[in-house]
Amino acid sequence: KKIGSGAEDVTTSGLLQNNETWYCLHTLQGNVTVPSGITLSISHGATIEIPSGKKLIINGTLNAIGTSDNRITFDKSSSSKWGGIVFNSSGQGLFKYCTFQNATTAIKKTGSSKAVKIRNNCIFTNNNDHIGGYYSTGQALHFRESQFNTTTFTDCIYLYESDAYVHGNKIEGDRVAVGIIAINNYPGYPGTGPDYPERLIIYRNNITGCYIGISINN
Repeated sequence: KKIGSGAEDVTTSGLLQNNETWYCLHTLQGNVTVPSGITLSISHGATIEIPSGKKLIINGTLNAIGTSDNRITFDKSSSSKWGGIVFNSSGQGLFKYCTFQNATTAIKKTGSSKAVKIRNNCIFTNNNDHIGGYYSTGQALHFRESQFNTTTFTDCIYLYESDAYVHGNKIEGDRVAVGIIAINNYPGYPGTGPDYPERLIIYRNNITGCYIGISINN
C-alpha cells in the first residue's frame, strides 16, 4: 500500500497487515505496530507526525531512506512529545537522512536479534533522550556520521548492557548533557567467557559542550 499519495487505505493506528510505504505527510492517531515479517518503508521527503506519548513499535522491519535534499522527519503532532520508535528484539531498521525531534526517547532498541542502523547525517534534536539501547548485544546498534543536539540534562546515547558501533558522530550539549553513557558493558557476560564478547566501539566522535562526554560504568 502506498500511503500519503492518494491511497484511501491509510494505517494511522494499530497493526500493519501488509507491507506499506508511507509518503508525504502521514499523521498517526495512535500506536502503530509493525509485526514480524512485515516491512514499513518511509519515502524520502515524508513527514511522520505522531501524537503525545504514542509510538511506532517495530517487531518487523522499518526502512526510512531520505536524501540529502529531501529528508524524512519524525515529529510530534500535538503540544506534547511523542513516544519514539521502539525496536523489540526481532525488530530491525535502517535510517538515512532522517530528522528525529520532540520525542521522549527518539529510538529505543531492546534485545539483540536484529540490528538498527543510523547513518548518513541523521539529526536528533529536542528529544528528552535521543537513543536508548537495552540488552542489545552483537552490535545491534550502529550510529554513524549523524548529529545529536541537546540543551537539557539528558543522555544523548544511553547503552545498558548493550554493545554498539558509534563512529563519526557530532554530539553537542549545552553544558548539562551526557554525550555517551554505557553501563555494564563487560568483555563477556559472567560465565560465558571469551566466546560471547561484548563489542562496544566508540570511535572518532566529536563531542562538545557536554557536562560529561563519555561515561563507561561496569
